[in-house]
Amino acid sequence: TTWLLVRSTVGDNGSRPLPAATEFWNSPDVWVESALGIDQPIPGVDNTLFARVSNFGLQDATGVIARFWVAYPSLAIATPSLIGFGYANIESGDSATIECLTKWVPDSVNGGHQCLIVEAFIPAFDDLTSPMDPKYDRHVGQKNEQLVVVGPGEFFVTNVQAANAMSM
Repeated sequence: TTWLLVRSTVGDNGSRPLPAATEFWNSPDVWVESALGIDQPIPGVDNTLFARVSNFGLQDATGVIARFWVAYPSLAIATPSLIGFGYANIESGDSATIECLTKWVPDSVNGGHQCLIVEAFIPAFDDLTSPMDPKYDRHVGQKNEQLVVVGPGEFFVTNVQAANAMSM
């Protein structure tokens, strides 16, 4: 079968759940490119999103879907917005870079702190097990980005929305 992985950290082998102290929000497999370079998103203009997806399974992964999302920071992903999709076929034991077919135009709302989330899966064959949650699903990667548009020495404020992730 196929066995897809979007790493949460360098050295991530796909075991889930991740240990409590893991910095799951800084995936090396999710990134943005802009006119300023890699992982330097520019608000108000087109930025290109990418995800590296690995297939550690014994079968080629045909029809991999990558969904690219953005959410404002909170204690749990409460209201993500879909940016777009990308697609790939990944041979057994290989990785592929998947580009989001829709450009991301970030805004400066909430002080410019935004969470990029990628879900890579094959419906019915290697599907999501815990959508939007890189701590519990090897198919999900998250990269937090801070869009800071201030000069050196200037102050900025970042707000964090706290959502109740529990049922009580």
